[in-house]
This record gives sequence, C-alpha cells and structure tokens, in this order.
Amino acid sequence: MKISVVGAINYDHITTFKGEEKEGLGGILYNVLALSNVLGDDNQICPVSRVGKDHIGKVREMLSKYPNIDLNATVLSLKGTNENILVYTASDKRKEVLKSRIDPIRPEELEPYLDSDVILFNFISGFEIPLETIKRVRERSKAFLLMDIHCKVLGIKKDGTRFKKPLTDFPDWVKCVDLVQTNEEEIDLMVDRELKTEGDFLKAGEEILEKGPKYVLITFGVNGSLLMRREKEEIFYFRCPSIKIERIVDTTGCGDAFTAGFISGFLHWEDPILATALGSVVSGLNCEAPGMEGFKKAKGARERIEEFFPGLIKKVRDGYKGEKYA
Repeated sequence: MKISVVGAINYDHITTFKGEEKEGLGGILYNVLALSNVLGDDNQICPVSRVGKDHIGKVREMLSKYPNIDLNATVLSLKGTNENILVYTASDKRKEVLKSRIDPIRPEELEPYLDSDVILFNFISGFEIPLETIKRVRERSKAFLLMDIHCKVLGIKKDGTRFKKPLTDFPDWVKCVDLVQTNEEEIDLMVDRELKTEGDFLKAGEEILEKGPKYVLITFGVNGSLLMRREKEEIFYFRCPSIKIERIVDTTGCGDAFTAGFISGFLHWEDPILATALGSVVSGLNCEAPGMEGFKKAKGARERIEEFFPGLIKKVRDGYKGEKYA
C-alpha cells in the first residue's frame, strides 16, 4: 500500500505545561513516523512537503532509519522551514506563534502520488495546501482522501500569533474528501457555534456529511471519539471510548497517532468502525512514551484490538454499522 501525507514540516520550539523547554522537527513528521511504525515495512509512506536547507539534511537523516518512508517526497524550500513557537498553558491548551516560510503545495507536485491508496491532507499551518490542489487530486486520483482540519481554523496576525477563526467556507473543502477529521474545538469553528452536548456534535457531524464526505471523525482526547458515516440516505454513528493505560507520559502527537491507527485499520479491515477503534488503541499507546518515541509503542497495535475492544470485530462482521442517527 502507498500512503501519502501532505502538509508542512515545522521546526517547533515547545514549552510544556510543566515548564520544560524542547525543540525539534514536527508537523506532518508526526503522522509519517506514526504510520511507519503502525503499518510496517511492506507499505510505502510519502511525506509530501518542503523543508529549508538548514533542516532538510536532518529530516532525511531522521526518515532514513525507516525503510518504508520515501525520502524523495520531501523537497527543498528556498525560503526556509516553517518555525512554530508553542507554549502550553494546560496539558491540551496552548498559545502559538508561526513564522511561515514555505509556499503552498501546487497540484503538479502531487502528480507522482496520485496512485496512492490513501492521501492525507493535514493542515499544519492552515494554508500550505490550496483548495485547487485538493480539487485536482479528487478529480484525478482514486485514493481514499482524508482531511485533518487541524490549523485550518486558525488565522494569523502580522507578528505570527495564531488565533481561532471560523471556517465559514468549510463546505468547499470537505466535499473534496472522503473523511474529515476534527477535534471538539475545531468542529465548533467549522459550524461557527459552541457545541456542548452529544446531540450538538451529532447535529454538526450531520451538517458536514450533507456537504459531501462519507465520514466525519471527531476526537475528544481522553473522552474518546465519535465516528459518523453516511450510507445513501441513512446516517450511523459509533461512539468509541479511549483505551485505559497505566500511566500517561506525554500526549504529544496523540491526534496524529490516532489518524495513523485509523488509516492502518481502514486499509486492513476496510471498515471505519474497526479503524476508529484501532485509532484509539494507537493513540493511547502513544501516551506511554515521550515525544515521537511513543510511536514505537504502536508496533503490533492491530493484533491487540481484541484486548481493548473484545468482540468488536465479530460484531462488525455480523453487520454492525453503528447506531442509527434519527
């Protein structure tokens, strides 16, 4: 299988909630390394991105340790690497300042990756992937297309400070893909209203599904996730809990780990419910080690799905599509 990940690679300067200072390469590298560990060496992962000359050697050195990653997919940016300053004010809250340097990814740059089985568009800066690029991919590729809304709901001031911004044109974006992934705060900004109850999130998911995608996946951190699926005139939903782990070491990259688990599960079972459950497993295991080291915990995660979700595989094979949304 061939999986392409499209988006920016950042150089991050991070101040953790505990006051620790860290820095290093990030952005879509979290997706890529998570996928590499979850999927194994019989698959190809292509990080379609740009990096400045001061970091491209380090990126290739990092990725060269993984034989299933295409080193040619990331090319040189003459303007440099995006730099991101992240200051966490809580374990899941942060302030962000971005120094954006890379140009938007053009449609022709994705030409070698149109034969992918899965293409993930992850908005790390929010403006590195133009709508026209995604439209062209939709027209010319048979790949399963995922969109992680991520920073698409963030604006940027002249000094680089990020701020929350409603995604009022979300119908134009989501109709181009098969699955839209968002967290509980991002979906508020998509539909431009505060969502509080389970019913609120289901209604918002329905609104997104009406614009064209087959699936909407909402993550709630330790509170699990919500999958919604459209089949002809019917909508089903599956509320997936997070897995219980003994000790949380670091939540960095959990959303990216979740996406990697989902992609792995979807390719293996061709079912979104089992894929969502595997996303929960991979995301949870990722918390057991710091930083990108957590992705190594994901190896063999697929074989452990019965441990965390006993009987779910049989239930799905017996025809379970989720609960029907009235």
